[in-house]
Amino acid sequence: MEQKTSPAITFMIQYRKPDPGHVNYTNRKNAVDIDNELGIQRSDEYSQELIQEINQELPEMDLDFEDYVDYMNRGYATKNKDDELTTMFTATENNAPKIRLKETKDKLKQAYKNNSLMWQGVVSFDNEFLAKQGLYDPETGKVNQRAIKETIRQAMPALIQREELSDTAFWWGNIHLNTRHVHVHLGLSEIESNRPKVYFAPRDQMEYKGAFSQKTIKAFKSAIYHEILNDQEKKRLLRQEQKIGVFKQSLTDNIENSVNNKYDYKAKFFLEQAYNHLPQNKKIRYRSNAKDFKVAKLYLNKYVEHFLKHGGKEDYDAFKQETRDYLANYKQAYTSEEEGREYEKRTKDWLNNEKITIAETKGFNLDDLVEKRMQDLHDRLGSKVLNYLQSNPPGDTEILPPNLSRFSKSNQKMAKNQLPEVSTIYTKRQWDWLGYEIPEKAQPIAIVKPNNNPDINKRYIEEKYWDISQVKLKKNLNSKPKIKLYQALWLTTEELEQLVDGSKDRKLTSLEKQEFGVYRYAIKVKNMQERQVEINDRMDILKAYQPLTTDKPLIDYKMQQYKELEELLEIRLKPKYKQNNTEKRQLEKLTNRHLDVVKVPITKVDKTVYLARKNTLSTELKLANQAQSDTTFSLVYGSKTTKKQYLNRLTQEQEVLKTKYEIYQRNEQIKNEVDENKISDLKKENGQDFGKLKVLYQKLDPESDRQTNNFDFDNFNLKDSEIHRQVRSSQQKESETFKQERSQFSYKPFSPHMISSAHLMLKANGREQIEAAKKKWRDDDRTEKERQREERKRGRSI
Repeated sequence: MEQKTSPAITFMIQYRKPDPGHVNYTNRKNAVDIDNELGIQRSDEYSQELIQEINQELPEMDLDFEDYVDYMNRGYATKNKDDELTTMFTATENNAPKIRLKETKDKLKQAYKNNSLMWQGVVSFDNEFLAKQGLYDPETGKVNQRAIKETIRQAMPALIQREELSDTAFWWGNIHLNTRHVHVHLGLSEIESNRPKVYFAPRDQMEYKGAFSQKTIKAFKSAIYHEILNDQEKKRLLRQEQKIGVFKQSLTDNIENSVNNKYDYKAKFFLEQAYNHLPQNKKIRYRSNAKDFKVAKLYLNKYVEHFLKHGGKEDYDAFKQETRDYLANYKQAYTSEEEGREYEKRTKDWLNNEKITIAETKGFNLDDLVEKRMQDLHDRLGSKVLNYLQSNPPGDTEILPPNLSRFSKSNQKMAKNQLPEVSTIYTKRQWDWLGYEIPEKAQPIAIVKPNNNPDINKRYIEEKYWDISQVKLKKNLNSKPKIKLYQALWLTTEELEQLVDGSKDRKLTSLEKQEFGVYRYAIKVKNMQERQVEINDRMDILKAYQPLTTDKPLIDYKMQQYKELEELLEIRLKPKYKQNNTEKRQLEKLTNRHLDVVKVPITKVDKTVYLARKNTLSTELKLANQAQSDTTFSLVYGSKTTKKQYLNRLTQEQEVLKTKYEIYQRNEQIKNEVDENKISDLKKENGQDFGKLKVLYQKLDPESDRQTNNFDFDNFNLKDSEIHRQVRSSQQKESETFKQERSQFSYKPFSPHMISSAHLMLKANGREQIEAAKKKWRDDDRTEKERQREERKRGRSI
């Protein structure tokens, strides 16, 4: 059994406002609950069991002002008693004289009269942790109390400052050694309080706020932890902090320098888009969530991510590893509890009624802490880039790749003679279309090209070009360069959807409409690309599967369907202007064969579509009737199912298709019908069929986890499918380390669908092997019994 360790440091604090009639401790036990507005406060990493253990060891937390001072100073608990001195320590004394004890009590009486609060705190140390720091000897039990007192003394001013206590605040403490853990009792109060007042229902009055913030509690504990570490440990942590600081500063410096990199076209695209979408005529902060900043912020984030994966990768990887190693030092300092363990959390409402709820321990989650540091770095870098852009507009930002190689060698030589650093050249008209303007003093580059003008009696003519180093972006946002599809595909599907969703609530310019049109088309392209991956996974599964003889025709038919879908997607991914007539006809044919009968609009279910889809469904239904194994149907369907369920679904899809076709036919009749009565009858029949469709849709449940190969190309959105959600979730959870390792190999990663299908196949094969083994055992048993009977017969006959 794994032995659990205690947190290195535990800090708990509570406050009270005593009732005048309950100064004497022995007569105030029944008033304890009402005296505590919020009960004991602690850092939220601690488990309930640990808190209960401390409470049992420290019943003195219920004492009043003066009783608490007397209790803290009792000699047997401290083991360092002196007749003239007390065991109490303060901001200036390690062992305060008895007169200081009396002065503290007098201050508390004054605080009590002014309705000020008293805070009672306990700092408990893990003995093993103290031993490692050289402050505790396990053999003799001796504790370096002087060092512990100095640690508390160093941490208290920051606690007082964080909670904005008044100048009249005073504190005292005592070290107690009478329990399993060395612990320090702390008292804190104000003669005149500056605390804000809050309404306290049990006493129906306004009182000074008593609760300290979790940030204050955690910062106090952190200060004690760092102060109590031995010199060697402090130096080691300091070296780690310095290394982290060096990497952070390097990243901060380099990301600003990378803005001027003329050859990282993807980065420059992100940067230009961020600048073009910045809110005009106002400064904005990186952490802003303003609607008019969303697009710019998305591109800023993309720029930072690109930088961390490329130009700043080495420093970023080192920063991440050093940060992880540094934070791992604090595991015991925070908590020993595992994450996500349930426990009963007991709280009290304002009427003092106890409430028990089930909560989970937060534990020490190193990944979360590292991720928080990474996000802080990301925000810091994003803010740096934003500030730079707002002060230095990217007037010469180059986002276009070099194109000089497209010209003839003689023209390349001619251009370099005129401008040695030439790289990307376009005509004035082309630059204008791309959103750039040419300064008046810019000298054109002469390029020779064949003459296509019959009015000019020359074989070759000169045309003027300008290099990207000579032009600058137009300042007008509406004249920004038009976004290209290949650039939009640099974004993820989620980012594209975020951009499109953000454009719905505002009026777009004509150029913005074109831009968001590209985003929408990019989403379709990405969805189709993901669909290709899914189809390939399905084909790989079916190829590896060894079906029964009766099931093979269905498997072969599904393989043929997947091949058709692959061909269909290849054509769909081609721009329409690049599709030839043969491809257009094939596209229409395959689309009709594989339409999703649920999603296809009724207006498109004409006779051609109906017959094409009906034929595929009828063929599949016929082959499915011949198949026997439920494993086959589960693999084809995409999740666990049976033959009966599969056949029912195909029959229902046939019924949906037929009903839509009948509605379509009636609608065509209505268009040509002049008799109002007949029109009314046709509409009634349509109404009945619409009700029928609603019932069929509920049976088919298109939002279920089915992985259909039916394809609604006109309303295609793969994000609604379960397999897409699984793949997305899997990709988000994938660590950066795994991604790097995966890229070093040539194998194709398995999708969740492929893994689940393989599991079904292997599980089914195992069952079939067991059944085959049982059958063989039964056959062998029958054979053996027959043999024995024959031997007995021969024996009797002899």
